[in-house]
Amino acid sequence: MESPADDRLPTRTDLAWAISIGGIGIVLFAALLLFTWTFAATLFLIFAGVLLGVALNTMTNLLGRVAKLPHALGLAVVCLALVAVLSGIVVLGGATIAQQASALTDTIKSQLVNVKSFLEKNGVDTSYFRPMPTRRGWRSWLGSIVARKIEACRF
Repeated sequence: MESPADDRLPTRTDLAWAISIGGIGIVLFAALLLFTWTFAATLFLIFAGVLLGVALNTMTNLLGRVAKLPHALGLAVVCLALVAVLSGIVVLGGATIAQQASALTDTIKSQLVNVKSFLEKNGVDTSYFRPMPTRRGWRSWLGSIVARKIEACRF
């Protein structure tokens, strides 16, 4: 007849096995998360390339049903048609889009000034809110922010 100690032995090894598999799973998940975070831009480009390839292949196959063309020639026609459509959008809507972008930029700048004056009126320190730099002033602007943060963190 078996004693109660014999029943506990398989339970302990099963529990140890489950804990070790769970730990391995957690470590693998963390490694996958770190990999995805580190290479997010590359993975996005791969994904976008696959989507573009699928879309071009689908349009080429649809064109092949209408006009009996070889696949390579159909792909060239589809690519040229897409370039023509996108060029037309840029030519016809480019000036309007540029005007709207300029108006949006001016609106955002005026609203930032309004928010800063509201905060100053209510006693909030706005010394960190400096106007956005021009293209040439990005390095000095970022450098000054980093220098302020370093000075604030000194012991």
